[in-house]
Amino acid sequence: MSLELNKYISSVIFIDDEFEEVESGIIFFRNKGIWTMYFNPNSLTTDYSYNKFNPTLIFLDLIYQKGDSSPIHAINTLRSFTDDGSPYVLVLWTTHSNLVEETKVQIKTKLNNQPSIILTLDKSSLLSKNNSIFEKELNEQFQKNISAHPLFFNLFNWEKESKLAVGKTFNDILDLSNSRNTTDENLENFLSLLTNGFLNKNKLSTSLSVINTILADNISNRFFETDLDLSSNNTSDFNYKLSINKLLMFEEHKSNHIQPGSLFEKNNDKISESDDIITLFVFDISDVTKCFIDITPSCTFAKEKTSIIVESYIIENLTKDKFRKFKSDKRDNYNYLGPFERNGKAAILVYDCLKIQSFSRDNENYSILYKLRNSLNKDIQIDVNNFLSRLGNNLLRVKTKEYPD
Repeated sequence: MSLELNKYISSVIFIDDEFEEVESGIIFFRNKGIWTMYFNPNSLTTDYSYNKFNPTLIFLDLIYQKGDSSPIHAINTLRSFTDDGSPYVLVLWTTHSNLVEETKVQIKTKLNNQPSIILTLDKSSLLSKNNSIFEKELNEQFQKNISAHPLFFNLFNWEKESKLAVGKTFNDILDLSNSRNTTDENLENFLSLLTNGFLNKNKLSTSLSVINTILADNISNRFFETDLDLSSNNTSDFNYKLSINKLLMFEEHKSNHIQPGSLFEKNNDKISESDDIITLFVFDISDVTKCFIDITPSCTFAKEKTSIIVESYIIENLTKDKFRKFKSDKRDNYNYLGPFERNGKAAILVYDCLKIQSFSRDNENYSILYKLRNSLNKDIQIDVNNFLSRLGNNLLRVKTKEYPD
């Protein structure tokens, strides 16, 4: 089955000191409607940002000057194009097949942004063919590699389609703000209308959050059912699962200020031996971080400077026995998320539905740890509301030792 390269590959860069050796490759990709550029590594300057191109494919020649016996120059050049962290496929495009393995080793040790896949093409073999055979063999190579790595290349397709969805969202905004020849005044009016119903002081920030929701829908609508099936692969790698859970639980917290879902420490309210989490269970105090989750609904958060927070604990160095005992002994008011990775070990986030407080955001005596994803924070809001609405949950608890003999 023939696969459309431009479905998976949005852009290509050739890095080679001989333009003649890559000209056929440039023509091949451009004829398929794929954005393609050439760079001579010996002509790169230090006053230009090369990592803004974000290519899907990078063809990298390994030796640029006579007498060179190491690919270090090539790896340093590659770093200039990949330091922004975007994913890419690296094609080692060389006549020096003896340097391929050394290059792969050095890439692992010297590059922060590793390629998703490393392919190797024998430049000497391909360049000895005429244009039609060259294109045929190059196409076959990529058909084979896309078939061999379908999930990787489908993720590249997702990235490409997401970028197109951003463009569609941008154009929709311009179309709706009265006209394509919109003035700043028209655009400001459109963005302001998006914030109706929100009382956030920063209207632009609020309107962009609304646009993010529209963008998410546009991204979803660009995809169709795939014939790829993810076979069940219940890996036994415990640490890998912890890292995935951490990714699913938390998002990047770009602000130093509390937001709904912020998980933070109060600098004047640390864990103590008298806290229930220590007295009721078998946790060492050194493994427990007392913290708080902002569970304020977004509409309330926009109107008020005071947040609703729930007392929480991060339990680290979690062992099987400690986790089992916690789950068997915990009261109904305790709930938890996790386990997830923290400081290289297993951890859980425990929250106490009985311990709700108000917290003034004018108070700056706190340190932010994480930002929970919105869906999880809404789950916690529901947990707390459901628990507090149950009849009998507000009855005073009486310890066994308080009963008379």
